[in-house]
Amino acid sequence: GRWDCTTKNGITWILDGAHCPFSAANLHRNLEFYYPDQPVAWILFMMKDKNIKEFLEKLQPGPNDAFFFFQRSHPRAVTQAFLEEMTLKLFGKPCPLLEPDRSIPETDRPIRVVTGSFYHLDEIQNKWIN
Repeated sequence: GRWDCTTKNGITWILDGAHCPFSAANLHRNLEFYYPDQPVAWILFMMKDKNIKEFLEKLQPGPNDAFFFFQRSHPRAVTQAFLEEMTLKLFGKPCPLLEPDRSIPETDRPIRVVTGSFYHLDEIQNKWIN
C-alpha cells in the first residue's frame, strides 16, 4: 500500500495509500527523487474525515499534472464535486470522475499515482494494472 510501483504498456503506476498530510509529503518527496519533473496523473479517492486541503497541498502537484476522481461507494467518501472544488480552488485544475467500470483514464501523463486512501488500491490494480 506504500509506494507500490509497476509499469505496464509504458505507463508507470504508483499505488500509495497515503491519506494524511504527512504521508502526502512523503509521496511528493519520492516522486521528486525518482521521477523529477515528470507530469503526473493523480487518481484520488478520499474520506471526509481527512484533512483534504492540507493533503492536496502537500502533494505539491506540478503545472502539467492532472487530477481524476475514482468513484467508489463508501459511507465516508467525499464526493467528486467536493474534491473538484478543492483542486480548482488550490491549483486551478478540474478533477473529473472516473467510473470504476470504465477503461484506464486517457491522459498523456506517463506517471499515474493512485492515492488518498487504501480502500481503492486493490480495485484499481485489478481493473487497470493486472
